[in-house]
Amino acid sequence: MSAFKLRPEQQRVIDSYRRGYAAVSAVPGAGKTTTLSALAAHLIEHRIFPRQRVVIVTYQNAAVANFQMAIRARLGERGILERGFIVRTLHGLAN
Repeated sequence: MSAFKLRPEQQRVIDSYRRGYAAVSAVPGAGKTTTLSALAAHLIEHRIFPRQRVVIVTYQNAAVANFQMAIRARLGERGILERGFIVRTLHGLAN
């Protein structure tokens, strides 16, 4: 099995992120889930924000499951327990 590797553009998102909100808008299949799940795992691993959680908000229920699986996979690759993140739809977050 090959190691997980980001494209240079995706790696730049992770390397340049400092704090606060991040919005990623792109066409389907562009790598939004991959990029944001890698960023979430990076923030959790390096405890960028101690005692806080990474929150990902999306529009579709299917995207919630995709993000959860992707973040779990990235954390698992790093040997980190599943913790420190929440994924919700916009409607679910409002509830």
